[in-house]
Amino acid sequence: MLLNGVLVPLEGQGDLAFAADGVSMTVTPLGADADWRSDAELVFALQDVPTVGYRGFWSCD
Repeated sequence: MLLNGVLVPLEGQGDLAFAADGVSMTVTPLGADADWRSDAELVFALQDVPTVGYRGFWSCD
């Protein structure tokens, strides 16, 4: 992950989850909630600050 211009290595925590000290990132397929605008959600959480989520496409098939 690139955070403020600094490369932060993350370790896999399962299928679509990654983490390092104080940070986690999870990608979740939207399944039935998917539409023409998005098919996955990325949730980015830093310790002691609000969690942020983005929706978009996991791949461009």
